[in-house]
Amino acid sequence: LFLGDYVDRGDNIYLLRGNHETLAVNRGYGFLEEVRHRYSRELYINSRADI
Repeated sequence: LFLGDYVDRGDNIYLLRGNHETLAVNRGYGFLEEVRHRYSRELYINSRADI
């Protein structure tokens, strides 16, 4: 999800991630369980690997 006009801003983009976006913190605060409940664990793991 990109909020803004990125089409004409050059060939590269940089995604910044904070400490609350790590796999361990997501698990600790219940995000993994919520995704598993709504979707599947594989979706969660695959989405994290793609970042």
